[in-house]
Amino acid sequence: MERKELPSYELRVSKTGTKLRGADMAAEQKPGVRANFSVVGGRQIIRIVARSVPIAAMLPTLRSSLDAPLIDRTGLTGKYSFELEFGKDIPGSVDSAGQSDPPDLFAALRQQLGLMVESTKATFDVVVVDRVNREPAEN
Repeated sequence: MERKELPSYELRVSKTGTKLRGADMAAEQKPGVRANFSVVGGRQIIRIVARSVPIAAMLPTLRSSLDAPLIDRTGLTGKYSFELEFGKDIPGSVDSAGQSDPPDLFAALRQQLGLMVESTKATFDVVVVDRVNREPAEN
């Protein structure tokens, strides 16, 4: 195991403030995060519905749409309910030209939840493989 500095993203509250609302426990459905995926033209549409969960609960779903780890730096400690919808172009697709609804993940977080994602570097523990033996060792 080694520690290495790698590209990552940080999730932060935007300069205009969060648009998240605290979860109303009495009126809420069962707590959890649900993601629905669909394809329209050349875009994948992702809709995340969260009920009474901490911000950390949505990180794995958001991370699946990014090319690097996502770290929660919002400082938000409560439980929240929200819906987030964003689109992602499908690589190699020509049908996505001119389609912009819904917005990409970065714009959707800012517009819909008052959060932003910033590119940065962070230190992570990584497994380093020094060598690989192609022939199995005898037992």
